[in-house]
Amino acid sequence: MSTPAASLVAWASCWLGGRCTPDDVIDALSSWAGAHAVVDCDAAARRTRRDPEFPEDLQVDGPMDPVRRSDSLPIAPERDLSGHGISTLLGVLRTVAGPGLEIRLILPVPGDMVGLPAHPEFRAEALEVGEAMLIGVPGDDGLGLIPRREGPDVVVWGVHRLRMPYSSSSGTGLGEVEYALRDAVRTSAEALTRVNTSSGILGDPGRAVRQDVTDRLATMARFRWPDELSERAERILETADRVAAILAVAAERSAEAVSAGGAHLREQSMRPLEAVVRHARVETLAHAAAALLSDRR
Repeated sequence: MSTPAASLVAWASCWLGGRCTPDDVIDALSSWAGAHAVVDCDAAARRTRRDPEFPEDLQVDGPMDPVRRSDSLPIAPERDLSGHGISTLLGVLRTVAGPGLEIRLILPVPGDMVGLPAHPEFRAEALEVGEAMLIGVPGDDGLGLIPRREGPDVVVWGVHRLRMPYSSSSGTGLGEVEYALRDAVRTSAEALTRVNTSSGILGDPGRAVRQDVTDRLATMARFRWPDELSERAERILETADRVAAILAVAAERSAEAVSAGGAHLREQSMRPLEAVVRHARVETLAHAAAALLSDRR
């Protein structure tokens, strides 16, 4: 599992498509953190503009409740949402659910901001965090959600009201996505070998590298996808996790490199592969969400 936003895209699509229960979503998101809070970012911004002395740290406006299955779901999106849990988050998502609903993952980085709507505050925060989710009917009012980690076991979901943009998907088929990822597995492994060789690490670097990748994949395996995802979609997402794990280890190794050449190698070899991983996750979850939301029961 890549990110909390990716998890919510998949599970919210499954739930709003009538294919799982709210408790299933709560269980899945609880794997990311024991406590979740929801913050109305637009309300916080209005308060800041009214009172220049209002504290800048607006991400949590009161004690954060741990996840509780008994939390009530309905809550109006214009209210201050601070201090509520996952069930409140689900109630917020339901407010924009309707015919033609779309749920999208966005993984923006500098130079690649595809999918971000024309909402300055949301764009800036999504770029800073590196992940976001959009939900709504294209061309109508929608929501943008950004998960931010606050401490070791807390995720704060910032909610922005915005106009749901029309799809910016490239229309890439899953077959093409899977082919590109398979090639990325080989290329990333080769690049990692080159980075490792230049790092000057003693001992058996190959064994250490393999163990590092295995450990990262074991951590990712804690976060599960809905059983309703297609076999191909799940396979692609698992392959993306594998490439991401290799790239993360390569980044750590290049940071240990004794020369500037090692760091430069990462820039040249890894960034295109990181783009392949982002593209694969976004496109695969776009296909998965559309399938899960079809024939909503």
